[in-house]
Parts: sequence; structure tokens; C-alpha cells
Amino acid sequence: MNNKTLVKLVFIPFASLTLFTASNNPTKAEPLDSILADVDCSVSINPIDRFYPGETQQYCAETTCDGEIVDGIYSWTVTGGTLDTTSGDCIMFAAEIIDYSICVTDIKYEVSDCLSFSTFHPWIDVSPDPMYRSRWIMIPVLVTVATDDTSFDSSTVITYEPPTSVLPMPPLVVDVENIWQLIFIMPSWLTGIWDESETLTLAVTWEAGAIYADVTVHMLPFPLDEQKILK
Repeated sequence: MNNKTLVKLVFIPFASLTLFTASNNPTKAEPLDSILADVDCSVSINPIDRFYPGETQQYCAETTCDGEIVDGIYSWTVTGGTLDTTSGDCIMFAAEIIDYSICVTDIKYEVSDCLSFSTFHPWIDVSPDPMYRSRWIMIPVLVTVATDDTSFDSSTVITYEPPTSVLPMPPLVVDVENIWQLIFIMPSWLTGIWDESETLTLAVTWEAGAIYADVTVHMLPFPLDEQKILK
């Protein structure tokens, strides 16, 4: 006996299917501007010091948000000088005129900072100039530094370049416009300098800034050098 099973196929149109997606309190993503509005950000330029005309100075930007350092996207503008690039974390800047400014904008966090400087370049007079070196013995020299463009104070320090050419004593600030300093020009056999002349650079620095000046150091004529040895 043949048993037959009747199978009924029921067709359900696709259009009648309803798809459901589960969602637990779906929310719309906040825009970036709204997020940044709740964050306290600022950008700063370093260093904040002025520098000697003719030198190239590096300035860098740093952004902080709520006290934490973050990566910014920077755009730089300057007046009164030239820079090597207008973007990036740091720039190299050289002043060309007395008054100059440097500004940076973090275009990611929409914060800015500016620095304005007056290039510091007062006049000084250094004497004696020239000075003299012996081949064999130290020669004492009383150096005087005078100015009428600035005010020296007790923080004033005088350094020399190259440093091996001079043995300096502490400077004496006579008044706001004059400094005296006893130095010893070191002999050639100690310094290894046997040239007929050498340029000695003085750097006078104090809390208000720095001044530079060059003087010439000549080698004593050999007969005079012999006389100094005999004496």
C-alpha cells in the first residue's frame, strides 16, 4: 500500500516581510564644535625672549586642553621679518626691523597666540681696541664698556669668544652706563693662537638683554715680546 504525504507550499511575498532592528536608546553623534565648546584650550609660543638682530631664532607652538598637551594643526604669520615655513609645530624666524611680531593659530582647536617684540640693539663702546697678545706671557688689560642706550645693573656678565683667549675677572658696574673689567690676554703658547691678529667678541648680558661687540687682538712685534721677557 502506497502512503502519500501531501506537502503544501505556502508562498509569502517578500514585500510582506517586516525587518526589525534593535536599538537601545539610539542617539545622534555630537558635532565636533559642540565637543570642543566644553573643552578649555589655549596655544602658546615658546620661547618668549627677544633675541639679538641678525640671529635666527626658533619658535614653537604648544596647545593644551584642560591642562593636557594635545596635537594641534598650526598656521603662522609674522611681521617685520622672514620665516622658513607657515605651518608646522616650529618655525625659524629672523627679524629685519626694530618692531616685529609672531602669531600662531591652531586651526584644529581654534585658538591663537601672538608675541610682539622690539629688537634689542643698543650701542656700546669697548676700549681699548685693539688689544695685544704676547707669545709667552699673559698681558693684563683694563676693559671699559660704555653705553648711553641702556642701563647696566648688578646682574651684568661679560663673556668672551673664543673663551680660551681671555682670563676675565668679575666686572665692576661703575654706574648704569659704564663697566670696568680686568682681563688677561692669554699667551700664544697656551692658546695655540699664533696668528698676527684675532677677533675677540664680547657679550655683555644682563636681565634686560644682551649686547655684542668685536675687538681686535694683535700679536706683539717680536722685539717687544723679547723685551717683555727680559723685564
